[in-house]
Amino acid sequence: MTSIEQFLWKKLRLPINQQKSAVLRRRYHTFLGYEFYGYKKPKLKIAKKSFTRFKDKIRGSLRRWRGTKMTVVIRELNQLLRGWIVYFRLAEGAKGKLEKLESWLLRRLR
Repeated sequence: MTSIEQFLWKKLRLPINQQKSAVLRRRYHTFLGYEFYGYKKPKLKIAKKSFTRFKDKIRGSLRRWRGTKMTVVIRELNQLLRGWIVYFRLAEGAKGKLEKLESWLLRRLR
């Protein structure tokens, strides 16, 4: 880390925040909601923490929307889901997670 820090400071004049920065192997770290896997050709997948946080957000929103029209609830959910899907569109295996999310969401809406 010290050699990287020296390079960034001396050559590029970029300060480094020690609390936020780390040099880790890719299998031990998540970055912006993605996890890395694969040895020779790294691929992306959705991190478990991101997925559970999103489900919690939907769960909280469904409680808040109790007593409102179903069309309003579905419109709001579409906005949340579209944004999340567009963000994680690069992830491998996202289709399976989204299918699980869809079945879970349909059960919650009934």
